[in-house]
Amino acid sequence: MNKESFVIKTGIGKKYLISLIISTIVLAACVCTVVSLIFRARIMERYEYVGFSVSDYVASNISGDTVLRFLETNEADNDYDRIRRDLLNAKNKFDLIYLYIAVPEDGHMTYLWEATSGPEVLNYEGSYSPGGEEWSKKMLNNEGERTLRTFNDPDYGRVATAASPIYDSYGNAVALAYTDFSIEAMVKGIRSMIAGTIAFVVVLMAIYAVFFYLNVKKSIVDPINQLTVAVDELIQNVDDDSETYTSIIHTGDEIEALSRAFEDMDEELRKYITENTKIVAEKERIGTELELATDIQAQALPSVFPPFPDRKEFDIYALMDPAKEVGGDFYDFFFIDDDHLGLVIADVSSKGIPAALFMMVSMVVLNSNAMMGDATNAVMERVNNRICKNNANNMFVTIWLGVLEISTGKLKATNAGHEYPCIRRANGDYEVIRDQHGLVVGAMEGIPYTEYELQLEHGDSIFVYTDGVPEAMNEAEELFGEERLLEALNKDPGADVKTIIKNVKDGIDAFVEEAPQFDDITMLALKFH
Repeated sequence: MNKESFVIKTGIGKKYLISLIISTIVLAACVCTVVSLIFRARIMERYEYVGFSVSDYVASNISGDTVLRFLETNEADNDYDRIRRDLLNAKNKFDLIYLYIAVPEDGHMTYLWEATSGPEVLNYEGSYSPGGEEWSKKMLNNEGERTLRTFNDPDYGRVATAASPIYDSYGNAVALAYTDFSIEAMVKGIRSMIAGTIAFVVVLMAIYAVFFYLNVKKSIVDPINQLTVAVDELIQNVDDDSETYTSIIHTGDEIEALSRAFEDMDEELRKYITENTKIVAEKERIGTELELATDIQAQALPSVFPPFPDRKEFDIYALMDPAKEVGGDFYDFFFIDDDHLGLVIADVSSKGIPAALFMMVSMVVLNSNAMMGDATNAVMERVNNRICKNNANNMFVTIWLGVLEISTGKLKATNAGHEYPCIRRANGDYEVIRDQHGLVVGAMEGIPYTEYELQLEHGDSIFVYTDGVPEAMNEAEELFGEERLLEALNKDPGADVKTIIKNVKDGIDAFVEEAPQFDDITMLALKFH
């Protein structure tokens, strides 16, 4: 492991500890929320029971007819004072903040009694606290479920109110008996309970976190650290067979299994390195031999242009671009005598070294037979018979052989299964010659071939090529084809032979773009003067 390229920012133990702290906070918050909601609900149920019990008690001991009488006369008497004393006693007995009798009306309340030793409040009009009017009218008319109303009092803090209707002799609700009591103690109790719960959960989780962290450190972190050190040493000593990795972790779990897997990996890695070293050495040897084969093949083909600088009757140029290090295509041109120039382009089946060897044999046999000066079809027949005799691998080669009589411009040629040549007449465009094809060379002995003749005039050109040109393929698996070949040739048909071949190669490269080359690309062009 490269310690400079990777630094542990947060260890597993710290991650677990941070996770526990966060879990503790979340758990404490959830527990406190749930407990406080339950506690508040239970306390509010108790307050509701007590509050409405008191208000019911007070309402049952006051006659609605008496309430109506005091509302009508607006005069206090002994009965009025007695009721106020009773209310004061009830207030003190049940430890209430306020205890009063009032009639809820639109926009205000009309107070009749208040449990106080102060002045009377008979027919005193007071305002509602927020939400008090709607709630009071529901209590008066027994609409819906009876619930406490809570609000904030500037003197007593959080206050809850219960109210019970007072009925007259006809059963009509004419007023409400209100009881107000403080629930601030409940709020303080909930806060105290939350604080206690948080403290309990934090202490409990802290104890659990310590034990959990120590266990994680012992069973996970420390073994992983040991494994990291051991693997680091393994990498540093991978070339030293005496420093093999041995499992040192005995936790009885997946980490021990991982450690033993590293032990197996060390053994397999050393075997792989040994085998890979041999393979690399073998590849280097083969690579060296391929480079040498490439040089030999390149030297076997004419590569100096112009090849005959003292001959002004024609210009000639050729190119061979193999798909692999060596190829099966070849071209050749040579003087048979002072007035006859041999032209050859061929394509061996298969690729790579076998094709290159077959190509060398074919090239030598063809050249030696062509130098005898016979007709091109006779040369092709002898070459075919010679190659067929020693062709155990059933390889074959397509060949186009031409012999140009320089003094007259007569070009005699034979095509053994090769691509159609292209010809350009002076001041014209290139076009394909659909010449007669014979069987490929190397397929069967005793095959006859046909010779044909073309008359070249001053300024005429001929272009021959292998199938790697029209069958060049792009990433969409489209072929370059004959039409694009003619388009590239006729981009500048009057150009010199080197430019002609360059235009075709540029057209192929632009067409295939990034697609790999699957076949050798070989071209030969001659311009007759």
